[in-house]
Amino acid sequence: MKKKNRTIRLSGLLAVATLTLTWCFSGGVLGAEPADGSKTNWPQWQGPHRDSISHETGLIDSWPEAGPKVLWRLEMGEGYSGIAISDGRLYTMHSPGEDELVVCLDAANGKEIWRFRTDSKYHDNEGNGPRSMPTVDGQWVFALGAQGKLYALDASNGEKRWQHDFVSEFGSAIPQWGFSTSPLVEGDLLLVEAGGEAGKSIVAFDKKSGNVMWTSHTDKPAYSSPIAVTFGGKRQIIFLTAKTLLSVSPTDGKIYWTYTPWPDRNEINIATPLFIPDDKIFISAAYDKGAVVLQMKATGDTITVEEVWKDHAVMQNWTNSSVLLGDYLYGFDKSILTCIDANTGEEQWATRGFQRGALILADGHLIILGENGKLALAEATPSAYKEKASVQILEGRCFTPPTLAGGKLYVRNHKELVCLTLKDEPPRVGGAWIGTWGVLGAPKEHRQRLDCRVVALGPDQWGATFEGECGRPYKYTIEMLGRRAGDVVLFKGSADLGEKDGGVYDWIGRATPDKFVGFYTSQKYTGSFQMSRPKEASDVVDETP
Repeated sequence: MKKKNRTIRLSGLLAVATLTLTWCFSGGVLGAEPADGSKTNWPQWQGPHRDSISHETGLIDSWPEAGPKVLWRLEMGEGYSGIAISDGRLYTMHSPGEDELVVCLDAANGKEIWRFRTDSKYHDNEGNGPRSMPTVDGQWVFALGAQGKLYALDASNGEKRWQHDFVSEFGSAIPQWGFSTSPLVEGDLLLVEAGGEAGKSIVAFDKKSGNVMWTSHTDKPAYSSPIAVTFGGKRQIIFLTAKTLLSVSPTDGKIYWTYTPWPDRNEINIATPLFIPDDKIFISAAYDKGAVVLQMKATGDTITVEEVWKDHAVMQNWTNSSVLLGDYLYGFDKSILTCIDANTGEEQWATRGFQRGALILADGHLIILGENGKLALAEATPSAYKEKASVQILEGRCFTPPTLAGGKLYVRNHKELVCLTLKDEPPRVGGAWIGTWGVLGAPKEHRQRLDCRVVALGPDQWGATFEGECGRPYKYTIEMLGRRAGDVVLFKGSADLGEKDGGVYDWIGRATPDKFVGFYTSQKYTGSFQMSRPKEASDVVDETP
């Protein structure tokens, strides 16, 4: 007998309190939302522009007492390597056992995609393992091990494309705490402070072939990473080596200018130089070096620098760099979080409680990770330190700065990596569902197949279309509307199917990203439905805007 079709449109966005049917559901677990790497990457040291600033907006500006929601935690090998995010993948380095590895993880859940061994584990009294952060450029990943081995890898599978050894090729000496600088991509070149002898302190490689294109400068390696700036019509790469701050041309390594900030101090320079638009450079270091702001001046083809201010007692950045917002710099003066006027060096405020921490700037706020594992959110204002929330998110030493991408915050200590969400995002319930429905009390074998597709109709509003068969030769297409309620979406509606089929039915449902359950009731029948995601991942296409 040919089946008849009926389309039932269920309307109404009723609050849960108006339901006349009393029911409860078993809880569902909210799944992690895939990171939108195409829109919000953090592909290199200190973010997209090497300034520790994220341009994401819509981040939560307060946290519950337990802190932001933890999406996943992963035990790691030792190391301080930063966390790069590109197109939904996470790249970092660590040392499980006695190996040094580059690893690629799924940024949404922390599952490993590939790994590549770069060297044996680096051992040091300040903590074992790699220090440098991988740099991701399209399908290329560039990673520098703590003992000076540089690799270019295929981002998709981790296959090696080329490699160099700074010690054997350029006569470099491994720094006291291991190579820590992070490579910089500039056009077709990869620029790195190799710390080599006889004019090989800075090396430019063809990023695709690995060929050495030029070398420049002579100095021991420091721990700082370079930045790229444009001033006076010239593109410049700014390096802070063991003794010298210098500007070189990315084209041929020509040195535009040099400056020796602390000639009578040690050679431990760690923090990255910071560009202050339109013409200034800020540098900082610990061990009583302090901070300097230089102004660049162009005369014809010549660029020179002169000091704007210099103070040995101001903003002594140790392991991590400061961040600039407007006319003010925020950073760690040794173990004290401090705000200073970038134009004068004058202190605006200072606060303790983080030890030697790290911070980034996002959506008008400072996201701070203390050396002790304390994570805090504070308003970025020079008027006072205004903390909005804090939580103890990690234990042990934390030297690695946070990474923010796709509304997710990634933080690590020496042995653990944590992913948290900083957006109040809707539950991911869109896409395909499959399950069964049937009258309560009926044998399990009497339940019929039920299919569903959920689509987003707007912010926090969804539509669900069900197709299912009943015991009689009717195929129903049922539509429901849903509203968000915290971490779940509640669906509600009613429709008159006619006296023969039970009259008016009330339908209610509750969906999380991996479970969709509900009840329907009329004067004659009460039934339920249970649904889950299809086994084929390609069928689960979330359509949340």
